[in-house]
Amino acid sequence: MEAKSRHEIARLLPEVLDSLVASMESGAGFDHAAWTLSKTSDDALAREFVRYLQDVRQGKLRREALLDVARRIDVPEVTTFVQVVIQSDQLGVRLVDVLRTLSARLAVLSLPEQIAVKIQCRDHEHLVFVARDIDLVPDDPVLLLF
Repeated sequence: MEAKSRHEIARLLPEVLDSLVASMESGAGFDHAAWTLSKTSDDALAREFVRYLQDVRQGKLRREALLDVARRIDVPEVTTFVQVVIQSDQLGVRLVDVLRTLSARLAVLSLPEQIAVKIQCRDHEHLVFVARDIDLVPDDPVLLLF
């Protein structure tokens, strides 16, 4: 897979995880949530979900089909996602809860449209993320809610 597609997938993954979580919270299983996602989008990650579902329908174990996705994409965040799904199955943990946590973590770790700004408040320093298109002007008052 070319670098541009891998970058797109890494950028889209937190949003995709949010969509999976929303579908699963409404009662869908993982495969149905992946199918719904693949029908509503035409990006590189949605196409990988289509291929994953085809592999499962043809008799491949979910674990093997997911590992194939991780190998094809070769993006660390996707590998983490695949490992989380597989481990959740093995340990009997509710997948939707684990995906919700992973989604929040990836959203913070891969902030392509945001920048980190360090803010000094009394004796503590805070790291705040703001959209790149916001102009931060020195000495302008900024309201931060913690």
